[in-house]
Amino acid sequence: MNSKRTNDLTKYIKVILFVGYSLIMLYLLLGRSRAVWGENYYWRWIKESLNLIPFRTILEFIHTINTSTQPYLIRHSFINLAGNVVMFIPFGFFMPWLFAKCRQYRWTVLCTGVTIILIEMIQLFTLRGSCDIDDLILNLFGVTLGYGLFMLIAKSIRKKRISAP
Repeated sequence: MNSKRTNDLTKYIKVILFVGYSLIMLYLLLGRSRAVWGENYYWRWIKESLNLIPFRTILEFIHTINTSTQPYLIRHSFINLAGNVVMFIPFGFFMPWLFAKCRQYRWTVLCTGVTIILIEMIQLFTLRGSCDIDDLILNLFGVTLGYGLFMLIAKSIRKKRISAP
């Protein structure tokens, strides 16, 4: 296969993987729904589902993990913390892999940060979840891990190409 066809195929595979990942994420993040019983309920739910205090939820979950005797609450807290990080590792990997501009860390953080904020707002106003600054913090940590993984792999590939005869 010639080099152009290989590059085209690689680009096609990257896009397919990213679209698949994005569809799974949209389902996981927006697939829930809640019934709304009147305008008062809607706005009360919005108020109760909004957290703009950094580390409040993270510390609550850590406290639950350390002090609870109920396995369900411990598991729920751990899954929430770990899930918010792990789910976004691929996002941090895909951004610099697909978009050359995102090979600069600041662009990856900016693009993913805006995307995460939009998702949080959609979750809040459609009653499909909460809008929590701690989700943004944990998600961006996952993005950072994915970005770092991409950079390590890219550096390793460059070294192999340079040292290849």
